[in-house]
Order: sequence, then structure tokens, then C-alpha cells
Amino acid sequence: MILGRSLTLWTGAVAAVLNAVVLAGVVVLTGDQVAALNGAVFAVLALVAASDGLQVAKGSAAAARLAARQTSP
Repeated sequence: MILGRSLTLWTGAVAAVLNAVVLAGVVVLTGDQVAALNGAVFAVLALVAASDGLQVAKGSAAAARLAARQTSP
């Protein structure tokens, strides 16, 4: 999870933006370059999503939500 959203959402959004920029002609890249750039970005996103710090933060947030539910009437 990155900023509370799934990794698949972020990878899809990045791919959509990159592909739109290439199709609009803002950046001129070959198909191989676009594929390589997509793969590199996805790998970095996967590393960020799997980092321990994010998992700990997610667990802490879930624990806080559960504690709030238990204390509310």
C-alpha cells in the first residue's frame, strides 16, 4: 500500500500517465523504451509498497481504528 492505495492502482496510474505523455508527443520514446521505463517504475513502486515502514504504519493505523471502535458506544 502506498498512501492507503493498492500497488496495482499506482502502477496503473503511472502507466496511463506515461503512455499518454508518449502518445501526445510530449516525450518521444520507442516502444522498447516505454516498456523498460514502465518496468523500472513498477519495480521501484513495488519496493516502496513492500517497505517495512509502510507496513508498520498501516498496522498502527489499523490498531488505532480498532481501538476507536472498541471505545465508542
